[in-house]
Amino acid sequence: MSCGRRFHPEKADQLLDPRRKEKYPPEKILALLELREGDVVADLGSGNGFFTVPIAKKTGTTVYAIDIEPMMLEGLRDYAKRENVHTIRTIRSDLVQIALPDGSVDKIFSSLVMHEVSDLDAMMREMKRIARADCKILILDWEAKEGHEGPPLSVRIPSEKLKSFFEKNNFSVKKQMINSDVYALMMSI
Repeated sequence: MSCGRRFHPEKADQLLDPRRKEKYPPEKILALLELREGDVVADLGSGNGFFTVPIAKKTGTTVYAIDIEPMMLEGLRDYAKRENVHTIRTIRSDLVQIALPDGSVDKIFSSLVMHEVSDLDAMMREMKRIARADCKILILDWEAKEGHEGPPLSVRIPSEKLKSFFEKNNFSVKKQMINSDVYALMMSI
């Protein structure tokens, strides 16, 4: 399965708009990941840190912010500095060859980027590779329906299709709608 259409980094300021917290409340969404103090987390497609900074505040330890766009990572570093968060390690990497060692993370988070990944099979293998035993994973993405925001319908992945993809690859998956446009897949390997 492959997709591959990326968000434009010139629009990065939109991602930290305070109104997004109403539609995508970080505290409520991240509760689905069952974060604990000390968890090492990989935020795949971190962007400029809308979820990365709250993850780091919750865990108090290393959060790997992985994104292909240098402008996004620069924005994340600025945001983390403003929020006095110093445990985020930014890594410029695509998601089909993640620049992390084997078995290095307790939790994996990815928000609204699955439809951008060029090779979901490769990304899935990388998620398995970087995960420690009992790793929990939370993926958010756009439901395949017309909406006022988000990517075009033609690149969205239906929730049932993505859920089935992971289940066929031995992930345990539960689906939940975050709002009328975005779904969450809570997974373990």
